[in-house]
Amino acid sequence: MKRSHLYTLLFLGISLLLISKVNAQYGPLYSSLRGYDSISNWRDANSAYNQKDVPRAIQILDSVETIYAAQKNFRKCYLIENEKGAMFYNTRDYAKSRTIFEKNLEQMISSGDTLHYEFAMTLRFLGYLTTGKTTTGKNKIYYIERQLALLNKMNDDSPMMVDCMGDMGLSLRGIDKDNGLDYLLKAKKMAQKQKMKIAILVLDNTITNRFAGEQPFLELQVQECLYETAERKIYRDSVALVMVAYHVGTKSKEIKEYEKAITYLDLADSLMKATNNPHKKLITKLPIEKLECYSAMGNKEQFVKAVQHAIQVFYQTTLDVKVSETGLYSSIGNNYLPFDADSSLFYLNKAYQILTLNGTLNPDSMDQDQAELLAKIYNGQANALLEKGNSEKAIVPILESIKIFTGVDDQNNPNFTCNEQDDYALIETYLIASDVFTHYLKHHADEKMLQMGLKTFYCCDTIMRRLAINISDQDAILNFAKEYKGMTENLLDIPTITSKNPEIAFHFVSKSKGYQLMADINRHVFSEKFSKEDTLWNAKNEITETLRLTQEEKKRATKIDQTELLDSLANIEKDLLVDLIVVNYRIIQNQKNLDNYFEDDNVLKIAQNMVDDSSMLVDIYQTQKKAYLFCLNKSGLTCVEIQNSEKLDILATQFYKEVKTGGDFENTAKALSNMLLNPILDKITASKTLTIIPDNVLYQIPFELLTNPKTGKILLYSHAISYHYSTSLWIKSQGKKASTTNTLLAIAPVFENAKSGTLAENFRGKYLEDPYLQKMTRENITPLPFTLLEINDLSKLFSSKGISNTKLTNNLATKESFFDQAKNYSILHIATHGYVSKTTPSNSGFFLYSNNNGIDLLNVGELFNLNTTADLVVLSACNSGVGPIYEGEGVMALPRGFIYAGVPNVMASLWKVHDAKTKELMLFFYTHLLNGNTYSQALQKAKLDCIQKGFLPLDWAGFVLIGR
Repeated sequence: MKRSHLYTLLFLGISLLLISKVNAQYGPLYSSLRGYDSISNWRDANSAYNQKDVPRAIQILDSVETIYAAQKNFRKCYLIENEKGAMFYNTRDYAKSRTIFEKNLEQMISSGDTLHYEFAMTLRFLGYLTTGKTTTGKNKIYYIERQLALLNKMNDDSPMMVDCMGDMGLSLRGIDKDNGLDYLLKAKKMAQKQKMKIAILVLDNTITNRFAGEQPFLELQVQECLYETAERKIYRDSVALVMVAYHVGTKSKEIKEYEKAITYLDLADSLMKATNNPHKKLITKLPIEKLECYSAMGNKEQFVKAVQHAIQVFYQTTLDVKVSETGLYSSIGNNYLPFDADSSLFYLNKAYQILTLNGTLNPDSMDQDQAELLAKIYNGQANALLEKGNSEKAIVPILESIKIFTGVDDQNNPNFTCNEQDDYALIETYLIASDVFTHYLKHHADEKMLQMGLKTFYCCDTIMRRLAINISDQDAILNFAKEYKGMTENLLDIPTITSKNPEIAFHFVSKSKGYQLMADINRHVFSEKFSKEDTLWNAKNEITETLRLTQEEKKRATKIDQTELLDSLANIEKDLLVDLIVVNYRIIQNQKNLDNYFEDDNVLKIAQNMVDDSSMLVDIYQTQKKAYLFCLNKSGLTCVEIQNSEKLDILATQFYKEVKTGGDFENTAKALSNMLLNPILDKITASKTLTIIPDNVLYQIPFELLTNPKTGKILLYSHAISYHYSTSLWIKSQGKKASTTNTLLAIAPVFENAKSGTLAENFRGKYLEDPYLQKMTRENITPLPFTLLEINDLSKLFSSKGISNTKLTNNLATKESFFDQAKNYSILHIATHGYVSKTTPSNSGFFLYSNNNGIDLLNVGELFNLNTTADLVVLSACNSGVGPIYEGEGVMALPRGFIYAGVPNVMASLWKVHDAKTKELMLFFYTHLLNGNTYSQALQKAKLDCIQKGFLPLDWAGFVLIGR
């Protein structure tokens, strides 16, 4: 996800110079502002220049300047001198250009005439020259600061001031990057006031590329909005579109939308040709980007064509840049790997020879760009050698790659550090290293390599969790969750790791599961902790909500083809997305300044302190081939391997279907018990309470119904059982002190009259991407009469114990009331219809009324903003504990929203539950809870009561406790 910075080539002042060559027609900067039209014979000079007769153009300007000098109209002379300097600059005669500008500057200073635009223009070009082939001895920021001081003294708010502030924002990097953002935002505000559409586009593009490093999906959204809203009226607009189209293409490639990426890369190429304004670096970069796409798509035919085209274009374009040539062959080599490892090595070796001057250049003398290129070459070589099955040789280049970033110790081994500034480059290297070390250690019992391999895994772990906290895009975090899971599977493949070092394996397993949710919680906690009164987080929420409403309006405008409204909304959406990037960036920067950036890493020690003498935690981790049971009790940690993960999934799926449909599940339960429980029977026997951390489809099954291998009875009779998404999340829930008083907020909309009321206003507008919710009608919300009885009975029970409780029933059970009162109670009991979205997990939720008596969905995304100190939430609703299972993250279900909001314990259902019998179960549960039992004990006893009453497992087994 390394950010590309080619955008600097067309931005701000330099961009205007490049853009100005309309079909080779030269046009001066800020012509109207500087009074350029008043210069005699300027059209003749421009015409000569555009015909490439520079001497003739200069001759015309010299003759005009002579006249103005005789008239002592020195400011016109300054203007003409600046134009001569600009012409030489554009023809790359930097020495002549510099001489003219320096002489002009000296003349203005000596005459004491500096308070005007021509003095600013001279400073501007001298600033450009510091980044050209020559230098004036001053850095660019020096000249920009002088321009700003001058324009401020002039009280200027012209386009020149906008570009000057933009230049400053673009130039400030590193520790001054935040100041740079302030300048860019000020420039944009001024540009909006002046209605400078091109400048706004450039500034938005700059902000997006510079400050969206950890927000790739959001960055793509902005780039698409920039392309959608950009002007297309004049040539200059088309030139600006080239870079925007290029960025849409590269950002699409980053998030693996390769077809879309190719479309926009082709579009950028077409626009560049149409405008007759080629940019050499972009010309050579476009075919490289495309060949990378074809490689990722596995299209060898198109890939080979793209390789040939990229080489041809590169050598037809006069670029005397060694790093660029190295980059070309490095990219070809790295992307040949899916098709041919030998060809991959051939091109990578060629890149190495070019970069290191046939191996004679010392890597220590390389600059940062060269060093990163060398690391990519080493990484590619390691991958190619691994593909050929030669892990011994692959070790050599991957260690050299790590050394580039981390340095070496006294034995010339890598230091294995995790420097934050190299996160994106390092994580790529360390992930490849985890593959290499795993394959090597499968065939070699080498203690030294094992220790280096483990250091690699721990560095991966640190960077991955740091990136997850910093990244704001949920899809991007899920991608990292998959990477983390793959890395963890590599670790578990190392021979004897689970038997000799189970604590190491347990660390990665516990961090791998619930990765996204843990990152979300930590990011929110850190943001709240650091931000004064949480202003940044509140700003983010406000922007997000306004953006959602705007996007809804935009979808409606699209449906009814309101072009003018659509254009307006698209611009509003674009500005909100840029604002969101900015506030996310500031939140991320604040988080990086925090102490205790991560929770305590010693998961094993913390978890072991939290299990008591009669309890055990079982963390189950599945790979494609095996399942691993990590059992933790007061005696310590052990790991048991189950060889057939596929069979385990088949049995679990069958068991789930049999139980939730009321079928005969006993044989399947015994088979599952034989696989899952029998290997740890002695530990189960020694415990009374179990906390299960499932994986994959095991999230869907109630372990209480599995047969206890010792007694032959279901596990419910001997154990109180709770669940969680990961050990790390369980630790967080355990760390919260249980409430000493059980105050209750009970809410049940009941929906008694199916014909009254409607769906909430704009209900479908909020869920345009969800086909079920689009088709839903009021009649789909069937009455739940027993929920009213359930709420009333619970209220009587709590009142009989003298415990404070509040009921919200019928149309008083609104979203607004729930959010308003949730902070006042230790238990939130919600009896209603639940909904699980298979397409968009954040749409899963439960139904309540809204203030206008419409029926609305309270979804997971909204729960993230819930303000509550509740210790327990009971979701007395159908399917409230299930959802789609995401690779590397687990089940995406409604309880995640409450856990994110800080609720440590959530009871939910795994299938559709019976209205009347659920009422009985809940009354049993609360009776036992108020008699002093823990949540898991109360639920165990309530289920046993249901059995006593003759209920089928279908009626009670679906409710599970996520928590303690």
